[in-house]
Amino acid sequence: MLKTYSGDVGIYTLVANEMARNRLDEEAADVYLKAYKQNPDKAYLLKTIGDFYRNLLNYEAALKYYFEYIRKEPESYRNVIRQILAFRLEDDAQIESVLKTLREETRKSPDLPEIQIITGKIFPEICPLRGGADGV
Repeated sequence: MLKTYSGDVGIYTLVANEMARNRLDEEAADVYLKAYKQNPDKAYLLKTIGDFYRNLLNYEAALKYYFEYIRKEPESYRNVIRQILAFRLEDDAQIESVLKTLREETRKSPDLPEIQIITGKIFPEICPLRGGADGV
């Protein structure tokens, strides 16, 4: 079916959503990624992929796709801030991993103010969860 409708993003997302709903997470991720590869002009798919990973509690992957989305659609950074603030970080290891990914993604785009704004907003919110703050 996807080959027949390879140019139809809606079909890809419909299939991926159904796979995710049926807990076929790897398959759903593959379909979402294929949708973006077939339609790289549809930057919103990167946010959709980030949301998918956020729902799986794979926050590191979610951050990577959210930041990729902001690199293509910088004006949408406020929406991404809300998504990141919704992360449910439960332990120090998870917090450290998210902070590490946040640092890495921020360093990839030092000249993009929207990414610096996201980091400036998110980093102080996450650091108190682990009992301190350090620089990005």
